[in-house]
Amino acid sequence: MVVAAIIGFSCGKNESEKQQRSMVTGVQITNLIGEAIILGGNEPITKQVTVAVTPSDAVDIDRFHFNYHSSDNRIFTVNEAGLLTCVGAGEATLTVVARNNASIKTSCKVKAIGVLVSSINIAAGSETVSLTVTPSGVTFATKPKLTIVPADASVKELTFVSNDPNIARVDPATGVITAVWEGSTTVRAEATDGSGKFAEFAVNVSVVRATSATLNASATAVNIEMPSTFTLSVGTATSSMIQLQPNDVSTLKMTFVSDDPTIATVNDAGVITGLNSGSTTVTATTTDGSNLSTTTTVNVTKYLYTPIDRTGWTLTSSPLDSTLVSNGFSNNLSAITDAPTLATGVAFMKTGNTNVPSGGAWLLIDMGSPKEFNYFQLTHKLDYNYNGYLVYCLVAGVDFSGSDDDVTYTPIQNVTGLASIGGYNGTGVELRKFSASHTYRYVRGVLSPTFMNYPALGLTSMAVCDLQLGLYTLVP
Repeated sequence: MVVAAIIGFSCGKNESEKQQRSMVTGVQITNLIGEAIILGGNEPITKQVTVAVTPSDAVDIDRFHFNYHSSDNRIFTVNEAGLLTCVGAGEATLTVVARNNASIKTSCKVKAIGVLVSSINIAAGSETVSLTVTPSGVTFATKPKLTIVPADASVKELTFVSNDPNIARVDPATGVITAVWEGSTTVRAEATDGSGKFAEFAVNVSVVRATSATLNASATAVNIEMPSTFTLSVGTATSSMIQLQPNDVSTLKMTFVSDDPTIATVNDAGVITGLNSGSTTVTATTTDGSNLSTTTTVNVTKYLYTPIDRTGWTLTSSPLDSTLVSNGFSNNLSAITDAPTLATGVAFMKTGNTNVPSGGAWLLIDMGSPKEFNYFQLTHKLDYNYNGYLVYCLVAGVDFSGSDDDVTYTPIQNVTGLASIGGYNGTGVELRKFSASHTYRYVRGVLSPTFMNYPALGLTSMAVCDLQLGLYTLVP
């Protein structure tokens, strides 16, 4: 076996001289550059390790041979003779251990640079990238247009940077360019192996500015009855409140300003929120440099909602679904009049279930004495059982009637469309006005469900968390 070491000793010494020499106490690597062996880059990608024992005139020097170990064969390999070969790029540790004495060892870092990138080439015709901004965004993939030379470069990873991210930004890892706004910039693809090589794309971004901004007829005067809101959505479709032309405008973004924020405010998304009764003007202005504006009049009506005190109310109903107690609901009707946190409620069996009248599930409120009311608020819930099936659904509508003697009932109003709010594990709150004020002691409501014909999903019930009657008055 060849020993890859520089071992010095003298021949022809007599026995007395040998006995005066020391034994081997250590070993060191002699061909380091700084504190490491360098493979690749400006150095060869293969190198022979050279070692020397200490002291150099040790009496047992001829007994020492060494084994060599790489801590990561993906970075470099080493054979039994101590020949290092660069495999990848990175840093690993070389360990040298005496075969006959494991305590005689040393180690060093091996920095594998490998084959450096000599150039990064852009495909012909792709050196300049022209992009036009669209509301949905426009991108360009640079990597397919790049070739790294040589093909066996050890590190092919690139990093990407835009000279002006306000014009075009680029993902530093993927190299995908996204157009941002009008102008010209460069996007650089840089080698990460320390070679300093790079290639640059010239990026030109253009925009299409709006030539007109018009309001739909339904948005020229907006009436907000608190606590509702109204959104001035922007786009090129006919359903948009604000229409921008041409159809390929680069941005739909507009700024919004309310002339009187004490009456109504408007946020950056064009959502108008009423605060107090009165009128104000909201102005929407394009942000693409065309400086086009359009205005709408906002009329706000504010009401004070005062619920009737439910103390002493009694309730009766059609058969309840008591199977939902485990889901946080109760079969006690008081749960729909004393649930300020909406943590309890009542599940009403739907029409078609056992013992439910063909006229539908119903509840009857006795307020103890005649009370005036002109609105109601129903809180309902859509939820699932543990098997993932719907187990109760939202209330679609309530047909109200009133009486003073619990014998003769007069229709009040059939209110529909209550299922527009609410969702999975969420609570839907519906505050609805009656078309007129009413005064009754007894109020009866027949409940109609959503998802009427889905028994396979377990939709047997409607869930009601809270019910209020009350009076609203206009706030000047």
